[in-house]
Amino acid sequence: MSFGTFMKSINDIVFELKISTAWGLLWVLASQPLSVVRGDTPEVGSIAPDFTAAPLDSQDHSPITRESFKGNVTILEFWATWCGPCRSVAKDLLELDAHLAKDGVRILAITDENRDLVTEYIRKHPVTYRVALDPNGQIHTAFGVRGRPTS
Repeated sequence: MSFGTFMKSINDIVFELKISTAWGLLWVLASQPLSVVRGDTPEVGSIAPDFTAAPLDSQDHSPITRESFKGNVTILEFWATWCGPCRSVAKDLLELDAHLAKDGVRILAITDENRDLVTEYIRKHPVTYRVALDPNGQIHTAFGVRGRPTS
C-alpha cells in the first residue's frame, strides 16, 4: 500500500486497521479486536498484549501502557539505533506523525537498548513521537518481534 493510499484511507479507520508493510506488523491498540497482517503472535482478532514501558522523554516519567492508547489508532515501531533500515522507517514515521497526529493517530517507537544510548541517538536524530524503553525485551517478546524494524 502506498503512502498516498494510506493517507486517503486513514479517515475511515475507527478501531481496526489492516496494512501490509515491507517491515512487519501494524498494531492497532484499542478496545476492539485488532487484525494482524503478518506474524503469529498474538493471533488475528486478539487484543494487543498488555505492556508497560519506560518513557524516554524526561517530561513524563509515568509508565507507558497499552491502556494509555485505549481508543486510539496507535502504530508501534520496534527499532534499534544500530539498525540502518530503522532510520528510513523513522523518516516515514515522522511524516505520518505530521499528517496524522491531528486525527488522533499515535506512534510509539520501542527499543530494547539502554537509556543513555537511545537518548544520545534521539538527540542527534529528533523525533516528534514518543519513544519507549523495553530493557528486558518483554514487549518485543509479547508482540512476537523477530527483527527490526517491525511496525
